[in-house]
This record gives sequence, structure tokens and C-alpha cells, in this order.
Amino acid sequence: MSRPGRGRWFQVFRKTIQLLSVSFVAYAAISMHWRNYKLAHNQERLVTLMTNEVWGTLYTLNERMLALFGEPHAVSDGFLGGPWAAHVAGVAFVDPLNVGAILASGEIPPWAALIGALIPLVLAVFLGKVFCSFLCPGRLLFEVANGFRFLLVRAGIPVASVSIPRVGLGVAVGSVAFAAAAGAGLFHFVLPYLAVSATIHHAILGGAVGGIAAWTLGLFLFDALIAPGQFCRSVCPTGALLELVGQRPALAIATDGTDCPPSCTLCQRACPYGLFVGRGDHQPACDSCGRCTTVCPERKVSHHIQVPLRKSRLPILMVLVAMSLPTAALAHHNKGLPHYGYFENYPQVPTDEYVQISGRWEAGATVFNFQGLQRASSETPHDVRIFAYLYDLEDDHGYEGPLTLTVMRKDEVVRVLNRIEPDEEAVYVARVEMPKSGDYTLIFEFELDGEKQRTTLPFEVDLAVDRVNWLVVGGLVTTVGMVFILALGNKRRRHAPRAPAAA
Repeated sequence: MSRPGRGRWFQVFRKTIQLLSVSFVAYAAISMHWRNYKLAHNQERLVTLMTNEVWGTLYTLNERMLALFGEPHAVSDGFLGGPWAAHVAGVAFVDPLNVGAILASGEIPPWAALIGALIPLVLAVFLGKVFCSFLCPGRLLFEVANGFRFLLVRAGIPVASVSIPRVGLGVAVGSVAFAAAAGAGLFHFVLPYLAVSATIHHAILGGAVGGIAAWTLGLFLFDALIAPGQFCRSVCPTGALLELVGQRPALAIATDGTDCPPSCTLCQRACPYGLFVGRGDHQPACDSCGRCTTVCPERKVSHHIQVPLRKSRLPILMVLVAMSLPTAALAHHNKGLPHYGYFENYPQVPTDEYVQISGRWEAGATVFNFQGLQRASSETPHDVRIFAYLYDLEDDHGYEGPLTLTVMRKDEVVRVLNRIEPDEEAVYVARVEMPKSGDYTLIFEFELDGEKQRTTLPFEVDLAVDRVNWLVVGGLVTTVGMVFILALGNKRRRHAPRAPAAA
């Protein structure tokens, strides 16, 4: 039996990285169970009593593994998230579209997010769309779909092979604008890797599958039965952005410069996007997956290092490198306030943050609606928790004395709370049962140097956060409809399906 060539070993390496990427997503979800057990029980015996021996054993094994690198819980902080926003060994990786949606909504992302978004862009400058071929869980899903398609072809079952106009950049702009107005949930439906990651997280953390799993299955069938490789190549906004940045990567696939036989199209048939390396028109859409290098009978196709970089790209590269250099954080705490007073520390629950300056006082409150995701079954569906603070702008410190907090709805007093001192460091905490959704006012009353002080802070409470967001549903239906209309309407590309080469 012949030994595999370099192209085969490259595919083995790539598949290994893909499986590790998916494993990271699964581990990040499983580790959330471990983190909960760590904080609640911190002992294998208690975890076993609360669950079963399997979870108890897994708890201990994970703790021992993490202990090799330091304090287990602290180490686990470095392995959270997924490709959309992840921490790997303390390094943040963020999809640039994520940061774009935050900026479009009028917010300024943290420095860590901005730097994390630059990492995939810098990689794209040097290596092109390697994220797509190595790290994207969605690409692995589509390669499985391609194998399923191959089995259908071998069985004589007819399948379509249509093309979709390249609308990725338009989808990127539209998605960012839509997410800024209606929330980032839309990205689950335009980014295949996010759909796959969310499906894995829901299955592990919730023990169930839902609408996002159905959408993931739909993407699988769409790629297998209708338009192989087209969602990745033509629709995915992250792929389009990386392609725009990596126009001429340093690592690229090319021929050896000699002419290919006129009748040979093996590289095009092996390519998941249908690109033809032999004609040299595969860049910049090529993601260097290398599948074409394994099928070329004369080994004319291989990976090449292209140096030096073009002068026109040097300014862009210099800006990206300069922006990605380490920068000093201005403060670890916001005006000395504790972490639990921050909105961004609680992304897992519906929250809103309100700040208003009146004279020398800055009044702020973070409103947490903890029952927002399970309101139908909650015993206290109208309870919200308010973390409020006062900050003296003249003396530059937080107020920590006696305080009366009054929650008002129009002219109606909802609740009055008297505090002798802050509940948690410099923050006053109130749990209030709200009568209904709407606009409220939080009144701060206190004395300073013998003078009564009073400041107000308007805020809003939404007690129906589990209602159907018809704006999102409408956007989803429109997006799906456009994709299928484009695919099914392009009948001139209904030719015999190509069979993929063995990976």
C-alpha cells in the first residue's frame, strides 16, 4: 500500500485542528457545569451525591487537569466561549462582526474585545481564510454534508448543484445594522459556525435541542442537497470579511507554473467551493484547505509561500499590528465600584444599565431581570434586582452613607427602601416587585454635610422579555427566503453534481 503524500498528511493535520476546535466548544460548555459544581460544592463526594458517580469522576479529572497549570477555577477562566468570542489561555478571540455590531449600537467595546477582533484580521493578512478551513465548526459540518452528498450520488439519487450570487459583504453590513437595532441573535442564522456552536452549547447545558438545532440541520441539508459549498463561499459574512482582508496571503495554493492538461478538472471537483486552481482564478476565495493538492495526478498544485508582501498592503498591516500591541488598562474597576455593579459582567441574563449626571452627582443603576428566560414557570415573575450607586464627581469617590431609595412609577410609589450603608461595597441593592412593564424613576435621597440631597434616575423595566420578537422572526424568514430564491432561481447551474475527493 502506498504511503500518503504531504497533501494527505496536511488533511490529517487540518481535520485534527477542526476536531480540536469543535472539542473546545464542547469543553467550554461542559466546563460551565464544572464551574457551577466548583463554586457550589467544591468536592467530588458532594457532586456525586447531587448528580451521579460519572459527574463526580469527571469533576475530579477536570480539576486535576486544570491544576497542572495553576489554580483550577482561575485556569478555567482562560478556556471559555466559542469562535464568536472566546478566551484561550488568556488570549481573547472575537469575531470582528461582533465588535461591529457593538459599535453600530453606539457602545464602545472593551479594549480586550477590540484587540481580540484584530487577531483574525491579522491572521487573514498573512494566511488568508484559514479560519474557515481549520477553525470553523460550520465548515466541518459542511464537509460532513459533502460526504453525505457523495453517498447519495453513489446511490444514484439525484441532487441539485446550484450557485448563489456572492452577497457575503452585503449580508455582513445588513447583519451588523440589524443586530445593532434588534440584538445579536441574528448572527446565529448567518454565521454557520455560530449556529453549530450554539447547538452544542444548548445540547450540553440545557440537555435539549431547539430552533437553532433545526436551523443547523437545515444548513446541513441545504449544502448536501441543493448548493454544495455555496453558503460558506457566497453568504457567510465572516468569510467575506476575511477574504476582503486577505486578498493576497503569504500562504496560498498555486500551481507550479506549468500548464495543466486541458481536460483535467480534478482540483475543481475536489474544491468544496468549486474553484479551479488550474486557471489561477481561485484567489482570494480559496481558504487553503488543500483538498485540491491531494487529487492532482502530476502534483502541480501545492501550498506556496508568497514573499515579499505587496507594498500596497504594508500600511494596512502596520496599522493592524500597531493596534494589536498590548495597551495598559486605565482602571480595573469602574470608579472603584465592584465588579457585580457592571452590566457587562452579567451577559447571561436580560440586563439594562442606566446612568445620569445631575450636578455633582452621578447616579447609576444596573437592572437585572433574573426570571426573564423562565417567566412562565417562575414563582416571582415580576421581581427585578437593582444595583444602584451614587458617585460624587467633585470629591471623586462613591457615596457610602445612609440612603433612601424610592422606586416610582409615574406618581405611584412602588417601594421605599432605607439603607444605613451600602449592601455590597459601594453598591446599594434592592429587590423590587414591579407591577408592570414601563418607565420608572429611582429617587436617591440622603444627607451630606447637614444638607438634604436628592437626585433621580429614570429607568425602564420589561416584564415580557420572553415574548416573541417578531422583528427577529421577520428578518430570519426574509433571509432564509432570499437564500432559497437565489438558489432555486438559478437553474442554469443545474448540472451533474460533482463528487468530492476523499479528504
